[in-house]
Amino acid sequence: MASCLVNWVWQQELTPTQRLVLLALNERVAWHDFRGRWECVPSYERIATMTGYSRGTVVREITKMVTKGILTIEPRFDGLGRQKNNYFVVNSGYKL
Repeated sequence: MASCLVNWVWQQELTPTQRLVLLALNERVAWHDFRGRWECVPSYERIATMTGYSRGTVVREITKMVTKGILTIEPRFDGLGRQKNNYFVVNSGYKL
């Protein structure tokens, strides 16, 4: 967990559901120097398990946070071109 991001999460204008989903993502987030960003790769199902929300609720709330610019989603693919879990990029502005 990135403690600097926890404070940032509390400062965002979010619904309680969005806040819990973002805190769950924060449990998995790490700074990546070569990309210069905070990112994680949990599945929607993993976030749903962590929060107690349905997968549909998690997808809906993440989509809303993408619209607000809080998150960015980038698809990931394996060497055969099959999609894997997405990169979830937290657009906090904090850098290490």
